[in-house]
Amino acid sequence: MRRKTLDRLDWELLKTLAENPGISYTEIKEKLNFSIGTIYMRVRRLQEDWGIIKGQRLVLDPQKLGFSLVTLIRVQATDPAKFIEAAKAHPEVGAIWMTTGEMNVYVEAYFRSPAELQEFLTKLVKHGATRMETQLILDKPVDKGVPVLPPSNLPERATTGPSRKSSSSAKSKAKK
Repeated sequence: MRRKTLDRLDWELLKTLAENPGISYTEIKEKLNFSIGTIYMRVRRLQEDWGIIKGQRLVLDPQKLGFSLVTLIRVQATDPAKFIEAAKAHPEVGAIWMTTGEMNVYVEAYFRSPAELQEFLTKLVKHGATRMETQLILDKPVDKGVPVLPPSNLPERATTGPSRKSSSSAKSKAKK
């Protein structure tokens, strides 16, 4: 299998989509000056073939949905994999990270009241949490996601296989 090499267009597409995931291919065409077909194929490759684009998400305001408590719960779990499997089933959970260190799992969760938070913490103990530290998120002033930072030695065009031109010219030479 060939190595995945992102070129300038791939990085520009990623940057454009990161800034506005809902942008239309027509708008991308106008912005980047490439055909819709090229854009479609590149996005498809980045998403389906290479798995770089994992999806698009709706960003919601927890306060406006009634979640007055947004928490980051640091957990020391006896069996992190088993703990994560059990914890991810709870609808209050927004994200879970497995980390290094004594506190080996972080859980982001949303609650409408301190009573809901207390009930959830009790469930985490039953799932194997031996120690927990709960922090309330007061504000999230920066949430930019994964940075789109192309490497300095970026190729102009990706080299992922023979182009159509070289394939068709090879076929015509073989016929002669």
